[in-house]
Amino acid sequence: MCRLFAFRSIEPVKPSDCLINSNNSMLNQSIKNQDGWGISYFSDGKSEVIKNIESAYVDKRFIRTSSEITSNTILSHIRNATQGKLDRYNTQPFKYKDWVFAHNGNLKNFPVIKKELISKIDKKLQKNIKGNTDSEVIFNILLSKMNKFPCKNIKYPLMNLVEATRDTINEIENYTGKIYQDENGSSQETYITFIITNGSLMLAHQGGKDIYYSQHRYSNETTCLCSSNHTSIDSPKHIIFSSEPIDNNNWEKLNPYEIVAVDYDFKIQSFKQMVSNEGLRIE
Repeated sequence: MCRLFAFRSIEPVKPSDCLINSNNSMLNQSIKNQDGWGISYFSDGKSEVIKNIESAYVDKRFIRTSSEITSNTILSHIRNATQGKLDRYNTQPFKYKDWVFAHNGNLKNFPVIKKELISKIDKKLQKNIKGNTDSEVIFNILLSKMNKFPCKNIKYPLMNLVEATRDTINEIENYTGKIYQDENGSSQETYITFIITNGSLMLAHQGGKDIYYSQHRYSNETTCLCSSNHTSIDSPKHIIFSSEPIDNNNWEKLNPYEIVAVDYDFKIQSFKQMVSNEGLRIE
């Protein structure tokens, strides 16, 4: 299926090593995932999205973009289409205001349940759906759930985002059944692995397809982003999310339904699955 990559850093960095130069870079991963690419980055607090339907492996614009941008926050997606034709409207990341979102997965029987799922989206958001993928529907269900949590502050609270994520998964599973917890299962099963960020908050959810993260905690690590003499295990310099490890450093694999998120103060938190009669909650 698709491949995801994202990072948050306390300092602006260039992502070119991760995206094009590492042994398992996104460029190399695109050899098997040839249905388009997208890169979102943040500049002066505003999100920019560049994407194309060509394979990243043959598209010089992917290499040029990956080499030129510098940012504290980047979200990249390499597409292997399961739902929706090949066009820019179906190419990720998707953007709404300054939220950007990328999904790796599939919704089982999506053509049959699509109308019901769209009915769960706020009407003012429904008109923003331009493509025909399940991924864009998931994003807009999530945005609708986020709107249900009152936010009096300019900064959207992390815990509201976590709760909205859990509610989104519960809502979708009412129609698709539980996520399929086998990375190598049929591409027709339900998988809802995704990353969402507004440039400061970043949240990754493991929905059946693998996702890893690395915090660059140790001084002997040299990641694809940078090397450092930083030795504290309490205040990492950055966090990287990826569908596959892209270097030989320490990568931690999320469990199904697990959320890992970084907040405005660069505090990194994990929220594991806890099941109750009311559905999935956080732990």
